[in-house]
Amino acid sequence: MKRLLIAIIVLIVLSVGSAIGLIVLTSAPAKAPTPRPKVSASPTVAPPNPLSIAAVRAHPVVPSPVTVTQTLPSRGGCPTKVVSFRVDGLTEYALFQQPSTAAPSGGYPVIILAHGYIAPTTYKTDATDYQGFMNTFCSAGYAILKLDYRGNGSSAGSPTVGDLEAGYTYDLLGLTASLVNLSGVNANQVAWLGHSMGGAVVLRAAVASHNLPVKAIITASGVVGSVDDTLNNWPVAMLPADLIPQKAAFITAHGTPKSSPAFWHDISAINYVSAITAPVEINHGTADTVVPIAFSASLDSSLTAANIPHVYYTYAGGDHQYSQAGSGAAFLTNTLSFLKVNMK
Repeated sequence: MKRLLIAIIVLIVLSVGSAIGLIVLTSAPAKAPTPRPKVSASPTVAPPNPLSIAAVRAHPVVPSPVTVTQTLPSRGGCPTKVVSFRVDGLTEYALFQQPSTAAPSGGYPVIILAHGYIAPTTYKTDATDYQGFMNTFCSAGYAILKLDYRGNGSSAGSPTVGDLEAGYTYDLLGLTASLVNLSGVNANQVAWLGHSMGGAVVLRAAVASHNLPVKAIITASGVVGSVDDTLNNWPVAMLPADLIPQKAAFITAHGTPKSSPAFWHDISAINYVSAITAPVEINHGTADTVVPIAFSASLDSSLTAANIPHVYYTYAGGDHQYSQAGSGAAFLTNTLSFLKVNMK
């Protein structure tokens, strides 16, 4: 009897303990979940304005095949051809002259000529503009290509305002990159020569930092001041008539340098000359009635401030085209000397 009583007491204790444990387990408050750390959204970076130097630097430069499309009679004793290449999906052209002498080891050094403004609808690849200069360079041992821009002559695409927009600069960069596919030339020995509007094309390319093998940069009567200069310090009387409404439309679309200073700063290549990696030759005639000589003086000052190796030649009485015998001969002499020193 005594043993039965003890057993009953043990069962009661065990039952009560289990119940208390159950109460404790079921009535304990639930543990709050550990909060996850907040993840900040990545800041949205706006793409650069497509007209800015930053956009030119970011633009892809892809070599393309270079194809001979036409063989012309020799000019100045130099075999002359028309070649095609592609840039940004567009088929474009260039007039190509190469020396008649045997090519040096590695091929002929190359000059790419970025021509000045010629109405795109009347421009022709095989025209004789610049022919005297081209013959002289070719006779001195340089292969030379006069670049057609997009929308000029037979080149596909639409023309742009060369001193304000980057399309023609992309054409220059693309042709330069494609020289590796042009037989007989040394794609690692390249000079850029920009005349008039072509000076703006070349200067924009020169600050773009695409690591192309350009050894010398030459401007002649160049539109090489700031974009503010081209709008406010370029007398209307000097401008081709069909460019006047284009520039007016550009201001309407983007504002003035006063109302949009950051925009105008960012598209002006002269503000980025510290990035130039090749020596520069600047040329301008004092009697130029097409492009103000002040533009070249401004580039000279900017290059000096940035410690970029350069020379600046002015030609007393020289016009825009160096058509006088004296200024033309001096320009060619100076430029050939500059090339000889730097195209190594």
